[in-house]
Amino acid sequence: MIHDYCSGGHGVKAWLWWYNPDGSQIYYGAKYNGNGEAGAGVVWDPFADYGNVDKGEKVALKVCLVDGSGASTGTSCREGSHVSEDG
Repeated sequence: MIHDYCSGGHGVKAWLWWYNPDGSQIYYGAKYNGNGEAGAGVVWDPFADYGNVDKGEKVALKVCLVDGSGASTGTSCREGSHVSEDG
């Protein structure tokens, strides 16, 4: 679920990457929410097309403020990743 809890005139966009234990990666895509503070959250299940994450695989997520769904970069970005321990 991607929320935009601020009425700052920007949208929120999330990007997701999946990494095999050997370091190879797949770009899962991105999803945008420009609904604003009073708008609905946007449901996103990027795993529906690729399947679940297995043990030892890493998922990396980047979330930014953006100006429009076509934005390839943004501001006030935060990134995180996690390696699956059990799949």
